[in-house]
Amino acid sequence: MREIKKVRFDGKLLIQYTEFTTDHDDRYTIECTDKPRPEFREALAALVDDVVELCEFSENEKKSLIVYGVTWTYSDKKGEQAVILAKKKLLNSMTLMRLTTPKKAYDGENMFDTLKKETVEKLDNLKEECMRYIDGDRAQMNLFEPAVEDKQEGA
Repeated sequence: MREIKKVRFDGKLLIQYTEFTTDHDDRYTIECTDKPRPEFREALAALVDDVVELCEFSENEKKSLIVYGVTWTYSDKKGEQAVILAKKKLLNSMTLMRLTTPKKAYDGENMFDTLKKETVEKLDNLKEECMRYIDGDRAQMNLFEPAVEDKQEGA
């Protein structure tokens, strides 16, 4: 079983995760320039509306936001929690401001500390895209499957 801890796509892709086995846990970091699938970028971009809501921005600020990552934490007490990483274009400074959303839980009784179901689904979709990347499914190819011509020759 794998647990994604962090993903950041800012020119190159960074994924930190833990691989659990029966007798030990291994922590891995992938930092790579191989481009992810278009669906990966779409999964990040889909979180812009959630950043607007979580950071209490006005709707017209949405166009100035770029989501570039998520950090997940896991604990027995609070369960799974997430923080979304974004950049906001500053018009007067002509620069980008990095920001994080408040840390919110996937489940909980307090609506102020809990992510909406739709946000959780988007975050889970992003985690699935991270798993695909780790498994070699990337924009340019699938790293661990033979090319289509190779499959046809063997048939």
